[in-house]
Amino acid sequence: MKTFKVGIVPGSIKEVVVEDEYTTIKELFELAGLNVASGYAVRANGETIDMYDEIEDLPDGSGVYASKMIKGN
Repeated sequence: MKTFKVGIVPGSIKEVVVEDEYTTIKELFELAGLNVASGYAVRANGETIDMYDEIEDLPDGSGVYASKMIKGN
């Protein structure tokens, strides 16, 4: 069982407890009641990750956050 801090920034952060290590990042956001649309960058522990990556390699207590990508000039 692992606990994650999940959120869309800026905004609130929710703690989610997961028992299945094969849960995807997308499912993690769904468990938190959040819908991450396209146009967001998702990071875990400072590294960019894909929505379909599994959480098995993330340590307990990891922060998983989505933020709106900024367009350049």
